[in-house]
Amino acid sequence: MDGFRCLCDLKLIFEDTLTLIVGENDSGKSSLINCLDIFTEERPLEIDDFNYGKNTITLKLATEDFEFVKEFKKEEFPSSTFTIKPSVSFIASAKAFIEGLSDTISSEQQKRIKELAT
Repeated sequence: MDGFRCLCDLKLIFEDTLTLIVGENDSGKSSLINCLDIFTEERPLEIDDFNYGKNTITLKLATEDFEFVKEFKKEEFPSSTFTIKPSVSFIASAKAFIEGLSDTISSEQQKRIKELAT
């Protein structure tokens, strides 16, 4: 997260089981939750969400297979860009799977092809 309220150049790694967010009042806990809401709940961004002195907000959410990036520019507000980038390992895995297909495709392979397409 960069440029969202008080969150600048923040990288947070969530544990698979549970991640606790603890901090003093006004330290950014609610801002962190609001950033996640932008991705998961399509929370609208407000002009006041821009950090003072920053003209861009960049929010990245990375999984094992993809990186999702939302970027907002103050001069283009409320427009934004949203990009999805597959990881190198995901591309290599998909490529190896496709190259290994034969003329006859099993139902399991058909299912995997559909998963890759989505």
